[in-house]
Amino acid sequence: NENTVHQLKILGGGENDFLDVVIKGFTLEGEQLLAGMQDALLKGEYTTFKELAHTLKGSSGNLGAEMLFQVCRDISQLNLTELRDSGDAQLSAAQKAFRATQTMLLIYLKPT
Repeated sequence: NENTVHQLKILGGGENDFLDVVIKGFTLEGEQLLAGMQDALLKGEYTTFKELAHTLKGSSGNLGAEMLFQVCRDISQLNLTELRDSGDAQLSAAQKAFRATQTMLLIYLKPT
């Protein structure tokens, strides 16, 4: 959501430095959360997988990453059996949405 990113830029006084820090923090945290989700899935720790997805959902919502937010919300609503059966696909969807979010954020940061 470009409006959300724009509002963050305003919050930072219109400075790209602030937005750059926010986006880099989101990217680093997102990569760590996705790695944790992958590890939890490999270990069959579906509750941890859901908790990490919930955390990523919050971060993505704050940044206006609607597609990633939706994927993580969907994961949060699955029961443990559904996660066991579709965890790989859910993780793949989250990773894909995260990469798309990163791409859009980097485009937004580029000077025009």
